[in-house]
Amino acid sequence: MHKITTLICLLLFSTVPLIGQDVMVVRSQKGESRVMRVSDLLAIEFTDHKQQNDLFVGTEINPLASAYLGTVVYSDDDYRKSEIGRFLPPEGTRGDHPLPIRLHAPKEAATADRVRVFSAEGGFELPQLAKVERGEAVVHHLLPNRTYRVLWLAENSFAPLAESSIFATGELRMIGLKRVLNVRDFGGWPAMEGRRVRHGWLYRGAQLHNPADGTIATEADVTELRRLGIRAELDLRGNQESGKITASPLGNDIRYYRIAGGGIYPYAEMITRFPEDIKEVFREVLDNLRQGRPTYIHCAQGADRTGTIAFLLNGILGVSESDLAKDFELTSLSPVGIRSRVFYPEQKEINYAALVRALDKYNGQTLLERLENYFLSVGITRAEIEEYRLFMLY
Repeated sequence: MHKITTLICLLLFSTVPLIGQDVMVVRSQKGESRVMRVSDLLAIEFTDHKQQNDLFVGTEINPLASAYLGTVVYSDDDYRKSEIGRFLPPEGTRGDHPLPIRLHAPKEAATADRVRVFSAEGGFELPQLAKVERGEAVVHHLLPNRTYRVLWLAENSFAPLAESSIFATGELRMIGLKRVLNVRDFGGWPAMEGRRVRHGWLYRGAQLHNPADGTIATEADVTELRRLGIRAELDLRGNQESGKITASPLGNDIRYYRIAGGGIYPYAEMITRFPEDIKEVFREVLDNLRQGRPTYIHCAQGADRTGTIAFLLNGILGVSESDLAKDFELTSLSPVGIRSRVFYPEQKEINYAALVRALDKYNGQTLLERLENYFLSVGITRAEIEEYRLFMLY
């Protein structure tokens, strides 16, 4: 029986277990495969990399996010409770970072000092270079459900000592940066007609530059966002918040677009008071998709205004009401602070549940139908909606 060469990297910074996470394990020589749970995988004896076609399998979903997504299902008509409070990270730690994937050098690459990791399927992202220290290389932010080639390289040599592959599992894709908070990919969620939201096109997060205190994304943060293929920045902040900047901190070659004027308000107020801005945001996103420009969407903290736009853009793709709420609440794992789906009457329209309820005035038996009618009401055409879906669903 051929051994399984498997790499699962689980940096458990919490006592919360990984629950319900399935992982595809590939047998390297015969190509046989089977699905196992992480708890079962942990019992497998890891073996040395021997074959050029061996496949490492790794997940970047951190335990808090995995447990939350794997156990919580919300009722569409009950906004009196939230479960996110059970999954908050310990004080002083960040739950908005993915797990690193640790690659162990095969025997024939014992002298390797770096690895070059790149997608075997193409795409926008640039190759990832990582140091090899004590026989181990750490890589991040792989696109889920995609195979990557790994070249093990030695100093002053372009010919690889060994070659292997890695397959990243899971659907949630968090992006762990040093100074920019709450960053994640729009993709991965189940959507209409049994399809899923495509990774790599839209990202959400906090501001890249804060004019109030002068802080800006670190050089490493900028380098990583550019490596991911981001080529457009859509800024939801107003004039004062943004400092009226006219170019992206990611570089002058990045398209920068900011909603004009004093900015927009989140939740129900956004859809009732700013329909022209909603149309403007949607068409900017759609044009970036047409031009092949992955887009980073943000406000100040990537939580409220950005959360409302994410709700609309993923909602029109048919992401369920429960999953839309969970995506909104994932912000709670970041230092930005808790965001809950619970309806707070005293806050009137300034909360997530009020956003959902504000759509009740539009015809439709489902949230998707009501969202479609809302989009049509603000001047977005059905052809534009279908084109957006063509780009964003697979």
